[in-house]
Amino acid sequence: MTLTAIREDTKERVMASAYEDNWVYITENKHLWRDPIFNQPVTPKRTHLRGETKVRAHFYSTASNVEADDWEFDSEYAVRQGKLYQYRESQTHIDGKAIILTHGQEVFPELQGSEAQAEARIELPNGRYRIADVLFKLRSGLTWAHECQLAAISVAELELRTDSYLSGGIDVTWWFGGAAATPSNLEWHINFFGYSAPVFRVQGS
Repeated sequence: MTLTAIREDTKERVMASAYEDNWVYITENKHLWRDPIFNQPVTPKRTHLRGETKVRAHFYSTASNVEADDWEFDSEYAVRQGKLYQYRESQTHIDGKAIILTHGQEVFPELQGSEAQAEARIELPNGRYRIADVLFKLRSGLTWAHECQLAAISVAELELRTDSYLSGGIDVTWWFGGAAATPSNLEWHINFFGYSAPVFRVQGS
């Protein structure tokens, strides 16, 4: 699942939520949408209830076991099986990205007036690519990635992924929730960045 998709004919990136009031259009043209990660066809899904859980509008990818050797994926997005990747993203991770998009500029006032993009493709100095959960481009020219981390992760892995961003001249902040919001990870964030990581709760985490 992704919050965004690429429109195949114009290469425009669109948010599924932007079409909530005109869902007929997005479904009638569902052949146009491709996911921003694997460039595979996706199906738009409108906001709906799954039991008692509200599932926000998103694009559903049927891609599985695709080759993506030039990507550095996190477990929140995909699982590697040999030379192939199986796409995987939870509803709670989708919700986390939406929270950052909606409230990032409230939590970090210096982001006000910036351009935000979910699921942004980033090219690294080693020629590989990363997907930033939300990428803010500030008026000053600074590029600042904000990562939603809900799955369990070690301090060593956080440092590796942080160094990956910094090597490309991109600042990064981690938003922790679920199994990732451990005392050791929170302490590491303060020591490494000099400020506390945002901690949030999304449904199901």
